[in-house]
Amino acid sequence: MSPTPDQAWKIYVGTLTTIVPATLAVGARFLARWIGGIHYWWDDWMVLIALADCWAMTGLRLAAVKYFGHGKHAADLPEEAVIKFDKSFIAVQMLYFVDVVATKAAFLFLYYRIFGVNVWFRRALYFLAFLLVAFLIACPIVAVAGCQPVSYYWNKNQQGSCINEVDFYRGNGIANVILDFVIFCLPVPMTLRLNTTVRQKIIISGIFLLGFFVCVISIIRIVAFNGSNPKDMTWSTVETAMWSSIEQAISIICACLPTLRPLFRRLYSSTAHNSENANSYHTEPRGKTTSNNITLSQFTNSGEADSTAGFARSSNHYDNDDGDDDDEQ
Repeated sequence: MSPTPDQAWKIYVGTLTTIVPATLAVGARFLARWIGGIHYWWDDWMVLIALADCWAMTGLRLAAVKYFGHGKHAADLPEEAVIKFDKSFIAVQMLYFVDVVATKAAFLFLYYRIFGVNVWFRRALYFLAFLLVAFLIACPIVAVAGCQPVSYYWNKNQQGSCINEVDFYRGNGIANVILDFVIFCLPVPMTLRLNTTVRQKIIISGIFLLGFFVCVISIIRIVAFNGSNPKDMTWSTVETAMWSSIEQAISIICACLPTLRPLFRRLYSSTAHNSENANSYHTEPRGKTTSNNITLSQFTNSGEADSTAGFARSSNHYDNDDGDDDDEQ
């Protein structure tokens, strides 16, 4: 008798190999904030929520592998295990939607912290925030109410019907990619307007554009839905589960990268303490610099007196050629 086919190893690869780097990235983010003397703000808390959500998804996925046969064909499993898997799958989807929104909100709050002095940019952020709220409301409702009655989702031995689940998840995946693309493109025009060197503009833009790697993973996830089979969910959802875990962990890492400069400066100064940069670092107050070039570690809570808007005006970081900050006076 041949062994039962099992591809649960893909779940382990998709979860454990990505959640650990994401956790380290969030820890490094909070450490960098503390080293730089920067106040924790909504962007930091959103990343923390996304990480906690990601861990919850990982726990549910691993439990589904161990107890509900995720990775095996439904025909090879007891009916009770398949029912429990279907229920856990709904819970994972709810967590996924929350994680998507929390990660994107972290980017938007970070952008507001850095570039919120510009009026048109703030309006763009408000519009994207509205879309995120709509996404968070619509997707869970459709996911839960897609079957009538809801219990028909895991118990087909009754009268009921469901929407085309594969098309639904493919559709919200496409919406997710479009939102990512817009969010990752949004700060590039602002970085190009900074009164700093071309090299620093390229570096800062490049950090933000690393998020496009998330778009690539999201597209792979959408393609993976082609193999989904509602009658064999324990087997056919392995690929999408793997790529969903990778997608969210990489999103968290990308959200943390722009905030890590204070940590890199501290590490560099500890190994090159005789250099001029290291000496100036130890003599200047934390979070300050004598250079007029942009330093992401300098930005603080936009709701305080030392806000991003005040910082941008006092340091003249932006080309003031459009008068967009008139309503900030």
